[in-house]
Amino acid sequence: MLEIRHLYKEYDDIIIDDLNYTFSSKGMYVILGESGCGKSTLLHILGGLDDKYQGEVLINHQDIQKCKHYRRKYISFLFQNYNLIENMTVKDNYQIVRYLKKCLSLKKEKHLIDDLGLNDLKKRYLSKVSGGQKQRIALARSMLSQSPIILCDEPTGSLDLNNSKMIFKMLYDLSKQALVIVITHDQYLAYQYHDVLLKLEHGKFKTLDKKELHLYQLTHEKLRKKSYIHLIYQYFKSSFRLNTMMTFLVSLSLICILATFTLSSSTRMQLKKQINQLIPTTQIKVTKKNNDFFSIDDLKKLQTHTITQRYLENSQVEMLGVSMLSQYQEQKTIYIGDCTQKITSNMLKKGRLYRNNKEIVLSQSTYQHLKRLAHQNLLNKEIYIHYQYYNQIKSIKVKIVGVSQENTLLDTLYFKEMANMDHINELFQLKRGNIALVFINQDKDIHQLVKEYNELNFKKTNQQITRTIDQQINKLELILLCFSLLAIVSCCFLIGEILYLIVIKKEHYFSILRSLGASLLQVMLLVYFQGLIIMNVAFINAYLFLQITSESLNEMISHSLGQSLHLLVLDKKSLIIVYAVAFLLTFISSTIPALKIKKMNIIDGLKGK
Repeated sequence: MLEIRHLYKEYDDIIIDDLNYTFSSKGMYVILGESGCGKSTLLHILGGLDDKYQGEVLINHQDIQKCKHYRRKYISFLFQNYNLIENMTVKDNYQIVRYLKKCLSLKKEKHLIDDLGLNDLKKRYLSKVSGGQKQRIALARSMLSQSPIILCDEPTGSLDLNNSKMIFKMLYDLSKQALVIVITHDQYLAYQYHDVLLKLEHGKFKTLDKKELHLYQLTHEKLRKKSYIHLIYQYFKSSFRLNTMMTFLVSLSLICILATFTLSSSTRMQLKKQINQLIPTTQIKVTKKNNDFFSIDDLKKLQTHTITQRYLENSQVEMLGVSMLSQYQEQKTIYIGDCTQKITSNMLKKGRLYRNNKEIVLSQSTYQHLKRLAHQNLLNKEIYIHYQYYNQIKSIKVKIVGVSQENTLLDTLYFKEMANMDHINELFQLKRGNIALVFINQDKDIHQLVKEYNELNFKKTNQQITRTIDQQINKLELILLCFSLLAIVSCCFLIGEILYLIVIKKEHYFSILRSLGASLLQVMLLVYFQGLIIMNVAFINAYLFLQITSESLNEMISHSLGQSLHLLVLDKKSLIIVYAVAFLLTFISSTIPALKIKKMNIIDGLKGK
């Protein structure tokens, strides 16, 4: 039962003065009274919309201010101005209560809608229905939740006599299974349809007529409830155009930010990849501490389990390239950019590894390059390597015995570790070199070499250039990060500002949800979810756009170069950082509009003030 104890409420004057009354669990209570006597205020207090009063309102002997989810469990409202949501269909309007309360089954709902004559109106928007139909929609919303208390504030104030009679009759029928409290000025219908007829006068109740009713505890049925996700969907859909525009703008910003980081990280990755291909991290430059020349015998003394290959080069001799001709012709010669790479049998695409100094293996891209010049298959064919020593150009014949799987940026050939110096010695009788290179198993093996050969200096050949590139790209990325953070902050606070304007515009909508039983947290979460949905959809759009674009560009570049290359790759670390920052800032920027809801006055919001 619903009970009022020593209720006192005043504005400029006292409008409710030490009111005491007990309502039964069922029946129709109709309250008459002059305008401004406090009828609506009393209804708002009974419905938990107004908590600024003295005294107590009890539900089943518990103070309603201490009753968790009081409106959700016990209360449904029926207002004079309907309080329906204009940009939603008839069906969406009466079903919105499903997202907040446990309601009738869909089968029972169908019977209810048929009884109220709304079946043919379900897909219409509110602008296409009459006042009487709107009140029936509001009544359907109230009845759908099977709330034990129905509070009606002038439900027929804007209806003609026929529609007014119909609403009163429906409410009277409903009062057989619920407590219905109606405030009205219509004395004719009030005297026709009531179980208890009251008049609020000077802050007190005066009983005009009363039938026998019984007091029971009010119960709320455990009915079915739709997922809260559906309410989020409805809310997002209600501002679909604005949300779409915001999503588009945020997507553009994120595309620019992520594209910047993608180009930066891809540049770093490709530079390091090419450096490591040309000068692997396991390639070590060896010099004598006395700056003396290396002989082949000196290099052969470097024998440990950590060294896999050894090369000796003379900077005075240049390898001009390879061709099918024994005499050097520049236009028919392929310049070899790298001949110090090591190769293993599992790297071969066809053929075999070299067995002596006169056999070589070509990379896949170099083989295709030379094949286009020769117009024939070259596997197991002889070609010439051309060397220049000062003004002398000489050639040595070698045999192609294998092709590797690699597509190298620079044309590359592989031969035995001492083959290059052996060729130079054979052609120009030079047995010493000023550049010694060794390959080791792992980067850390260099420390072992330093311990074993203290008369030699060991240094990674790509160390300085890699460090320089890292330093320059780090500086660039720091600048880009600062600009990107500014862009993300601007973007997220733009979302917050627009959300704030939406909240102000939708004050009536939020007040309706609160009156239907939505908790403050549920309503505030709608704003948070709106902001986060916009950000997440924008991020997914940006990611997919960049992924598709980068793959397309990679394919175009690979096709034009005749090699399978992945020059543009999205950096996962950058993606995670940008997403985390955007998520956090969106959450923060959504807090101000969410807190605006907390300060809203539900009663003023329902009145559209």
